[in-house]
Amino acid sequence: MQVAIQCVAPAAILLGCAIILLQHNNAGQLANNAAKPTEILQIPISFWMCIADFCGWWTCTCWFLYGAGSLAMIKSGLLQA
Repeated sequence: MQVAIQCVAPAAILLGCAIILLQHNNAGQLANNAAKPTEILQIPISFWMCIADFCGWWTCTCWFLYGAGSLAMIKSGLLQA
């Protein structure tokens, strides 16, 4: 069960980052209609967009390196499937 949760966690992080980025895009569209974009805790939405972008890329990179490293170790015989 723990392995399944560990495999789903990166997908959940990416989904959360995507939601933040989509909310930023929606806030930009609202600003064009003379409505102010909402700010979370008085921090500009661009800050949250940068955090989501960084977390998304970091998660993708770690997920890829973990998968590639595991596959290389299985192929070389250091790890058994």
